[in-house]
Amino acid sequence: MPFIRLKSSLDPRQLQDKIKYHPEILELQLTEQDLNQPKRLLSTIDQLKLIRR
Repeated sequence: MPFIRLKSSLDPRQLQDKIKYHPEILELQLTEQDLNQPKRLLSTIDQLKLIRR
């Protein structure tokens, strides 16, 4: 399926579920709590970059 765009929270289970569809774009839905934990957010982004390689 080309051009899949999905949304996900930072929850690892949800991310794993979404990433299996190989989306072109994965939009992260952030909460106020997520924004108050920048290290967690950056870590998640780094992990997603490794998966995309």
